Amino acid sequence: MKNIFEKRYNPKKFFLVTTEIISGYNNGSGARPLKSITQYYLATKKGEEFYELFFKVKLQKKNSSKVGSRFLQFDIPFITRVEPMTDYVKNEKEKITLEDLFYFITDMNIKARLKNVK
Repeated sequence: MKNIFEKRYNPKKFFLVTTEIISGYNNGSGARPLKSITQYYLATKKGEEFYELFFKVKLQKKNSSKVGSRFLQFDIPFITRVEPMTDYVKNEKEKITLEDLFYFITDMNIKARLKNVK
């Protein structure tokens, strides 16, 4: 029996979803500094909705709150861009494993964090 990570999948089934997360960190001053980070997720699409690949959590399309609003939502990833995984695969006909996808998304998120290190 094949391990779930060894099974090969068509890359057309997956999407790279770029999200922005506004930090809810409170520095003790009573005001929350508005900082955001970029976080990447792998997703599948069902209808018009995107679901994170590994935990099947629905990703939010946008943060409808406005800066200065007391209803601003913190610590929730909101979609800013969606790209098909075929944009990142050299050969569209080549099948990929979940292990390949896991390493890809880990690499994308590490690079995003290192870009912010000064």
